[in-house]
Parts: sequence; structure tokens; C-alpha cells
Amino acid sequence: MQLLMLGRVGIRGRGGGSRGDPPGWAVTAFNRGRHGAPPDGVWHLVGDRTAVGRLAALAEWEWDLA
Repeated sequence: MQLLMLGRVGIRGRGGGSRGDPPGWAVTAFNRGRHGAPPDGVWHLVGDRTAVGRLAALAEWEWDLA
């Protein structure tokens, strides 16, 4: 299963710890890349959901939950 997290994920609160991902899920983080890399094992796509044309990094992926 594929999970997409939008925004800053360097500090993940109630949504999950740095390795508190649901078993069997692959996690992808989509953010502007301003606050360092996400935790180990998390795919990182850089973009900006508020800027025209900056969602291109999402075009080739599919997620089960976003």
C-alpha cells in the first residue's frame, strides 16, 4: 500500500513516528524540501502544492491514501 504525506514530515506527530508507519505501507513525503530530509525509509518528492506547475513530481505516482 502507498501512503502520501503532504507537508513537513521531519517531525511526525500523532500521524506516526519516524518508524511508526503501518506495516506493509510505503510512505512518500511531498514537500518543499526546506526542513531537511524525511526519516529513513520514506521516499521524498520535492514540490510546492501552492505554486503553478510545482505538482509535477506527483504526476507519475499513485497512492492508496493521501
